[in-house]
Amino acid sequence: MDNLSEILKKMPQKNSSGTKSQTTTKQQNSYQCESCYGLGWYTYNVPVGHENFGKFINCTCQSIDLKTNLDRLLKKSNLSHVRKYKFETLVSADVFNNQSHIDLFTTAYKEAHNYAKNPVGWMVFTGPNGSGKTHLAAAIGNQLIDNGQPVTFFDVPELIDSFKRWFSNENNDSDTNHPFEQIKNSPLLILDDFKTGSTNTWSEEKLKQLIKYRNNRDLPTIYTISGSLNQLDHYILSRIQQKESCKILNLPAPTNHTFIQQKLGKIDQSMLNRMNLNNFNIQIPNATQKQKTNIKWALQAAKNFTKDPEGWLTLIGDTGVGKTHLAVAIANDQIQKGVPVFFAFVPELLDYLRYTFSPTNPTTYDEIFENVKNSELLILDDLGREHTTPWAADKLYQIIVHRYNSRLPTVITAISDLNQIESPISSRIKDPSVSQLIEIDAPDYRNKERIH
Repeated sequence: MDNLSEILKKMPQKNSSGTKSQTTTKQQNSYQCESCYGLGWYTYNVPVGHENFGKFINCTCQSIDLKTNLDRLLKKSNLSHVRKYKFETLVSADVFNNQSHIDLFTTAYKEAHNYAKNPVGWMVFTGPNGSGKTHLAAAIGNQLIDNGQPVTFFDVPELIDSFKRWFSNENNDSDTNHPFEQIKNSPLLILDDFKTGSTNTWSEEKLKQLIKYRNNRDLPTIYTISGSLNQLDHYILSRIQQKESCKILNLPAPTNHTFIQQKLGKIDQSMLNRMNLNNFNIQIPNATQKQKTNIKWALQAAKNFTKDPEGWLTLIGDTGVGKTHLAVAIANDQIQKGVPVFFAFVPELLDYLRYTFSPTNPTTYDEIFENVKNSELLILDDLGREHTTPWAADKLYQIIVHRYNSRLPTVITAISDLNQIESPISSRIKDPSVSQLIEIDAPDYRNKERIH
């Protein structure tokens, strides 16, 4: 591994006066900027101890095309699977019936909101599964992305699995375009699901190296940790506890089980107000004729499903093409007709199911699971975005198989690449005897230039 001085020499840089330095290294990607090579930021070329050491400045290329830049930042961020985790979608403090718990939640929310405005130092969210740690961390990242600022999000087990691939013999870990170097120097790094316990594997040592690097430079970093801090590896724990610029926020487990049960499967009224079949925009400026035909076809398929909800309707496509709008619009139509609808964002559904194992929860897991499986109309939003543990994969499989065998009306929105979904699940989604599969190929539905 190169020493610090050698690494800094290789990085795209500016000097303290803002003048660009020259470099011969170029990143191979679809968006090529001669200054930052697609990263969207520079480091300052200043010596250790300088006030700008380890700080970043946004590249001017980010202002060229806001839409292109947003797409590029989102792709590089690894936030797509938690894109819906925003401050406005976070469940309120009503999930708690204890004032001290409400206070803890409120404090964490305010601190996270302030951090998103000015990410400085470290922030650590601790708490049990279902407490909102990942949601708050992702909300910070999503807000910064929306503001045109680069973010890197990684599930720690996923990151550790990636280390061996990145450091294979054919990769040059001294290259500034090496993934590990880019993560080390990310303007904001979010490390989700830090596991407790200590191992001495090579990958764990790489993780410590990453933490040490960012600690020494006081680079903005967010951690989410399940369980007690005291169970962390001593090296990592000492960096967290000794860092003056680190805020540790403890989130309690939800205790208002009645409220949670009431919210489970329901669609927020604001979404119902915004999303119906009549206001789904189909006029797309600068779209190809194929894209225009495709989006009209998707809308018609949704309308047909509402007339006679039989079998499955599966909508696949990239983020922002209108899948969720159509799914909510179908639900909207059926609710007005008096049909019970169970609507679930898949990652949240799995969190809720895990939470029902709590011994203090008066609603049993079996009761909720049966409600999901046998709902008159089930809508599964963003299938494939969840982090599939063996437990989660098994629960999804049981739901899918039951509704497949029973031919129960189901609407699914999913990522474009169905190969990323477990084969026993994707094979049933692709079965034309049960599921109508529609791939939406269209520009971002949220583009303000797309009009009705």
